[in-house]
Amino acid sequence: MSKKAKVTLIGLQKGGTGKTTVTSNLAYALAQEGKRVLVIDFDAQADFSVSLGVDDPHHEQMTIAKLVELEMEQADFPESSTFIRSKCGIDFICGSKSLSALAIIMQQEPGSDLILKYIVDRFRSLYDYILIDTGPNEGKLSMNAMCAADSVLIPMEAQCFSMTGVREFLTNIRKTRRGMNTKLTVDGIVFNKYEKRTAVNQRVFEDIQTYYGESIYIYQTIIPKNASIATAQYVGEPVGFCYKYSVGSKSFKNLALEYLAKNESGAAG
Repeated sequence: MSKKAKVTLIGLQKGGTGKTTVTSNLAYALAQEGKRVLVIDFDAQADFSVSLGVDDPHHEQMTIAKLVELEMEQADFPESSTFIRSKCGIDFICGSKSLSALAIIMQQEPGSDLILKYIVDRFRSLYDYILIDTGPNEGKLSMNAMCAADSVLIPMEAQCFSMTGVREFLTNIRKTRRGMNTKLTVDGIVFNKYEKRTAVNQRVFEDIQTYYGESIYIYQTIIPKNASIATAQYVGEPVGFCYKYSVGSKSFKNLALEYLAKNESGAAG
């Protein structure tokens, strides 16, 4: 029997923490380590798709929204070649603003919390890692993502309001674990856009270590605020692809190595 993919939701129910940046660059770094990687852009804003150079994902015919619609209708599933794109060694499924409308419809559908899980399960035997990029809002889309995932990786900006976001997100994870997905774990917290000379960044980092360090894995790799990362995202490529020797590229390579060491050694989350 082939090994099934580890499915990691990368999220936090707060905007501006760099979820998409972490998703795209971690995916690329994992692919560079020889891993088969699929990213599902499960965000109505489709920022991940744009970050990999899709000019207007909202006008694409075959997106994750279309797959959700087909799954809800129990219709025939299309050939993967019609909706899986590839760039820089990453396979991905585009996001779409149509997800917002579908989330409203899903409120009336029994069992709709598991729609994304059914879709993800179709690909588990084809990949080593599946990453789910999500938007910052709660609701049906967030619940679907948590029900489909094995673990949650939390990218965190070291700002005071992020502390509240992490606390609320962890509460929602615990609720999901008690109900729809008893196997869901917290993979860890990774600091993103970090400026070590900023006093508030240092304070928040220390507070997270104090409050959660014994119960949640805190990644030793810290992603700095770095111009190469922002520029790479602007041109639609991972930082490791276009700025291979930059600080940003090295940071995400280290994050991928730490992620692999943690997940492939069976370390507790």
